[in-house]
Amino acid sequence: MKAIIAGVTGLVGGAMLKQCINHPELASSEKVQVVIRHDFSQYLDELMEKLAGAEACLWYASRLCGSAVSPVGQCLRSIGGTVRMLGGDVAYSHKVNVDFALAAARAFASKLTPLTPNKRFRFVYCSGLMAQRNVEKPMWTTPDSRRQKGLAENGLMELAKQFAGFEPHVAQPGKILPENAGLLQSTTQWLLPALSINVVEVPACMVDLAWVGSDTFVRNATLAEQGRKLLTEWQRQEK
Repeated sequence: MKAIIAGVTGLVGGAMLKQCINHPELASSEKVQVVIRHDFSQYLDELMEKLAGAEACLWYASRLCGSAVSPVGQCLRSIGGTVRMLGGDVAYSHKVNVDFALAAARAFASKLTPLTPNKRFRFVYCSGLMAQRNVEKPMWTTPDSRRQKGLAENGLMELAKQFAGFEPHVAQPGKILPENAGLLQSTTQWLLPALSINVVEVPACMVDLAWVGSDTFVRNATLAEQGRKLLTEWQRQEK
């Protein structure tokens, strides 16, 4: 199986790439291909030919707006982040977080889904625990970022109605902590397990969603629990 990874330069994306390379059902590291991209709003035939054969996309929006698609075989360098991370420009942030994600999803749904063996393409989108799909609802904290995540989620659900075989899955992690979190961060995760998650647990669950599917929306607590189980299982298989 080949998977497109968007966001390999970010905290989660780097861990996601490593887990994909080590996953027994995904293409090996020898087959990783990096494609430099300068325009994430268009997916022309030349690019789609390089991505042909991919059956899933793992889309993680990190801080940087950059360049690169990899099937683990193929990787997109990431795009996205909160409004604050992107300089406080709401319009630009909307373009990066919503328009770019949906442009990719639409292109993959229309052009890659028919080429897969099962005529099914899974798009696993890393959103956030505070995403708000009811974009008209008043929000007191980070309203623009939460609306943008909600708009992206809504757009993916609409694409699923338009394209047969396009299967979106949305991971909604809370605060993502580094793998070697300090005492304060580890304590935070222990005290508030529903609101925080370790960085290795998010990609573990996202990779599994790309491979076997499951629920459309996966909240932080489920991501953490399922991620830990998967990591333990994979470690046992390696021995």
